[in-house]
Amino acid sequence: MAFASLSQVHRVRRQLLADGVYLDLVRVPKSTGLPGCGFGVRASRNEWGHVRAVAEAFGIEPAGAFVETPNGWQSL
Repeated sequence: MAFASLSQVHRVRRQLLADGVYLDLVRVPKSTGLPGCGFGVRASRNEWGHVRAVAEAFGIEPAGAFVETPNGWQSL
């Protein structure tokens, strides 16, 4: 899940860590076409709801969610 700024990514990730959820900080490929910092967290589909809930609690709207396929990154 990608965010507009690196500070947003860190804020969400710190809260997830406090909740006992470890997610990797990752570079979002330029091929996604997202403006912004180009960072996000790598989450399984099972974790997306928690990530989104934490972001929304801070008033942060994720910039996008993507899945890696054999044909490249695709928006969800």
